[in-house]
Amino acid sequence: MSISLLQLLQGITHITPGGVVMLGIGVILLYLAIAKEYEPMLLLPIGAGAIFANLPLSPMIQSAFSRFVWIWRRGCSSPSF
Repeated sequence: MSISLLQLLQGITHITPGGVVMLGIGVILLYLAIAKEYEPMLLLPIGAGAIFANLPLSPMIQSAFSRFVWIWRRGCSSPSF
């Protein structure tokens, strides 16, 4: 699957002010975890998740989300879950 640069950057036009705020909070959390070493085991995944969850309309996010939904459905439908 080949993704062009234009496809990767299409989400920039769909960004909202709330998305910008959340991306900023994610960057701040990553900074605190990495540079200041303030609770890195807690803040690093939270900051990365905040950034990852607020990327608008990226094909990488859409494909990752569809994989997540597939894994979640397979897990919930299995009798061992």
